[in-house]
Amino acid sequence: MKLTIVELAREVRDRSNGELKTQDIHYTVKLLEEVIVDELKKGNEIKLRSLVSFKPIKKQAGKAYDGLNKKYYETKEHIRVSIRRLGKIANIDKDE
Repeated sequence: MKLTIVELAREVRDRSNGELKTQDIHYTVKLLEEVIVDELKKGNEIKLRSLVSFKPIKKQAGKAYDGLNKKYYETKEHIRVSIRRLGKIANIDKDE
């Protein structure tokens, strides 16, 4: 089952015993998303506690091979994001 941001916000609200409002949680996650993207664009690595880390890797312009059309083409300089599972997610299948 895939949870939406609204469903996740409701779950957080329920776990906070109603102290947090769903719309405030939703707004906070939206801002967090914007900050993460902005920081990755600046080249900063992001670590979300013990869940996941995001590391931007700057790729230089160069050549790549298109196997479908069997020809080389020029690539632009771009940022690739490496995502690494950390403790809580990496060990999700292990018994606690």
